[in-house]
Amino acid sequence: GRSIGATCAVHLAAKHAAEIHGLIVDSGLMSIKQLPMVKMMVPMVFPQNPQMFQMLPEPFDTLGKLAAVSCPALVMHGDKDEIVPDDQATQCHNGLGSLDKVIQVWPGAGHNDVLLNFGGPWKEAVKQLLEKAAAFEITFPAGALVEAHSLSAAELNGAQGRVLGTQGAERICVEFPAPHGKKGLKPANLKVLELKPITAYDFPVGAEVEAHSLSVEALNGQRGRVLGPQGAERVRVAFPEPHGEKALKPGNLRLMGC
Repeated sequence: GRSIGATCAVHLAAKHAAEIHGLIVDSGLMSIKQLPMVKMMVPMVFPQNPQMFQMLPEPFDTLGKLAAVSCPALVMHGDKDEIVPDDQATQCHNGLGSLDKVIQVWPGAGHNDVLLNFGGPWKEAVKQLLEKAAAFEITFPAGALVEAHSLSAAELNGAQGRVLGTQGAERICVEFPAPHGKKGLKPANLKVLELKPITAYDFPVGAEVEAHSLSVEALNGQRGRVLGPQGAERVRVAFPEPHGEKALKPGNLRLMGC
């Protein structure tokens, strides 16, 4: 992803970690609020209370997604970038959860002239990243459902949680339900149950599904047809009467056929 396109690239690498094998951030935007042109506008937008700007959330929260990236990553930036300061490249590199990450700073380059001045080295850096991506295999991608086992803390054995990312070179950060919370465990103590989280978009329109594990017992075992997603977290399903149309979580649906 180049410039603002880096926000999309990081989002994909973080949210679809099981399917992304390499990430390139080229003169990438990590924070809109940190842009010089945005900071210059603050007194005009908030003339009475400039401090309100600090209370606004970062629109894309790109920096907050970096820890979930685990694939090989290449961060490139010109040190004279007049639009996106090069310290955003440093923040990106430092925040990435990837164990294999490289930062390349192009001396004297701005936002739009890197290829003009460093075409050959730029292509070589991309080539090396592509080679790493082709060989990359991931065992515990962010979002994967895992189960803890063989731990001395017996109360954690059998607990299931979602991978948040790596924690150093030897541990995997996992979010377990309360009361356990976030834990850093060794890969040998984790078993993958589901490599990537199921979303509403994994259920094609018209597919037959069966409901299960619902608190409303009358719906468990009922079959219906998918009408489409309702956001990213729910699937609209048409069940026979008396149930009618329901919006259920993907984890409560079993795909029977299309």
